[in-house]
Amino acid sequence: METKFGWRKAGQAIMTIVSFAFFSYSFAGDYFNFPNFGEEFRFYGGVLAVFVFIATILWHFMDLQTVIDNRTPNIGVVGIPVLDDVQMDMNVKEKNEIFHITGISHMAHVGFANNPKVCTDKNSPTDIRAEITYLNVNKKQLFTIQGRWSHTDQPSEIRRGQHTTIESTNFPNNGAVRTLDLLIKYPDSSFFGYNNDSYNFPYYLHPSYEIKETKFLIHVKLKGAYIPKIWEFEVSASDNNDGTFFIKHGQQIAKSKSTMAKRIVNKIKVLAKEQKTKKRK
Repeated sequence: METKFGWRKAGQAIMTIVSFAFFSYSFAGDYFNFPNFGEEFRFYGGVLAVFVFIATILWHFMDLQTVIDNRTPNIGVVGIPVLDDVQMDMNVKEKNEIFHITGISHMAHVGFANNPKVCTDKNSPTDIRAEITYLNVNKKQLFTIQGRWSHTDQPSEIRRGQHTTIESTNFPNNGAVRTLDLLIKYPDSSFFGYNNDSYNFPYYLHPSYEIKETKFLIHVKLKGAYIPKIWEFEVSASDNNDGTFFIKHGQQIAKSKSTMAKRIVNKIKVLAKEQKTKKRK
């Protein structure tokens, strides 16, 4: 019959009791006038008691390790970082007029995936946030931002009153890739950290996220239970000063071969009809 705690827990409890009984009988018999079976019994009984006790402790630790393994995701970097040109549209206000502008930025992204050895219902973490820290080559911290997951909605796509999460993502244990944006650059600009707050600034260049270094480090920490690791990336600008750069992760190096990035592709005046309508009223 199954006990309240299960056969496994019952077995551990019985082993603990037996070891304690052997130990007590072997070494406390003289004090309580237990039947004396001789020194041999006392010696081997003591050895058996210690052996059973240690085995029980190890059994408990193995159970604990199994519980931890069942809850621990195995998240790692997928391949090498991707460096590519991305078209980015936004509206900017100049004086009293609003213009729609299009820029092409050069961006770096990195993919993460969860591939645990044993898939359970407990090692698919949810609501994982990314903390990105930028450091100089001496590992002095420049600044830290909350990362942006590429597949989430852009802030401009979220309607007022809509409840949606764009700051975190889930990591199913089926190896699905989740891509994190690392930085942005134009040929005529410094490097810039990039996240959802960047959408409040022209060409997504947040003044507080500027990186004036030509060589620096990026540390990525995923905020969630059982994810203690920090991933490090080394970034350096290319020598030809054309906006291309390198990212090194471990022994792998990603290099942008070329870039068509530029600030303004087109500039179109918008909201003209709405402005005329307001004047008529």
